[in-house]
Amino acid sequence: MTIVAYQTTHGLRYGYRFYRHGVLYKRRVGSKALALKAEERERARLDALAFEAQWGPLKPTLTPWADAVGKFEIAKQSKTSLAWDQHRLKWWGEFFAAARITHLQEISPEAIDKGKAQLSQDGQSPATQQRYLAVLRTLCNLAVKRWKLLRSNPVLEVDWPKVTRVAPRIPTRAERQQLLSHADPIVRPLILTALYTGLREGAILRIQAEDFRARTDWIRCTDEKGDKEYFLPVAPPLAKLVTSLGVVSGPLFQGEDGKPLRRFPRERWETARTAANLPWLTFHGLRHTVGTVLSEAGVPQRIIQAWLAHSSGQVTELYTRPQERGLQQAAEALAKNLGV
Repeated sequence: MTIVAYQTTHGLRYGYRFYRHGVLYKRRVGSKALALKAEERERARLDALAFEAQWGPLKPTLTPWADAVGKFEIAKQSKTSLAWDQHRLKWWGEFFAAARITHLQEISPEAIDKGKAQLSQDGQSPATQQRYLAVLRTLCNLAVKRWKLLRSNPVLEVDWPKVTRVAPRIPTRAERQQLLSHADPIVRPLILTALYTGLREGAILRIQAEDFRARTDWIRCTDEKGDKEYFLPVAPPLAKLVTSLGVVSGPLFQGEDGKPLRRFPRERWETARTAANLPWLTFHGLRHTVGTVLSEAGVPQRIIQAWLAHSSGQVTELYTRPQERGLQQAAEALAKNLGV
């Protein structure tokens, strides 16, 4: 300790005075005991700052739940299912608030287990419970890996409800033709594009007229997040569709007002599938249809994975050359076997 005495008009007073890395720290306090305590605290403060500079904060910063959700929305703003994620995160926020959990760092596996039990009591199916857990897991993953707000993901320590997977029902050729016959001019091009590309609805809405000119007889596609590009050969029926739309540049699919479709026309899709007596068919089911048709046509599994962009970019790159002819054969198989 480096205690210094000062003579003042009120008598002898004490303080501390010391150097740390060439910087002078000093303060007049009062009594000798106070000066000793003040210097001890100042040195401890400097030690903590040096530790945090190298290893991070000694005490975790508590993040309000609402702030964590806001960061999630910014990170996932281009996700087509963001509205559903927001709905489920709102439920979690209300559940945590009722349990007096207001900060992200206070969420524990035990609290999540109680939330899972509450979802079950509310009549939510195991599959729906998984969706609620999945969005919470994604938020916590971001908090661990990107935002550095959590040391570990509490959702990973929770047992998820068991779900019996049922193979999706695939529409027959007659049912596919029936669906298209009842689809209006707005949703019909989206259905045809889904059948000849296997793309998800968000990726379809992002298609630009320029995507068909980037490479002759191929279409440039993007993955679900819109940040990875790949190409698929264009089957003749799809090429005919694009020509009929007459869009020279910009978004390919437009509404009745001539403006680009920003959202999937859900009501029009519901009307078409209801009129075709296919209430069980989802738009995502068309993606399953593509995979099934290709498989039944004898297209190799690795080609189907590349077509549906299920493989990682690194794996797809390994098979770039042999895949191109395979992808062209896949386009021919779709044109021959879809029957629409």
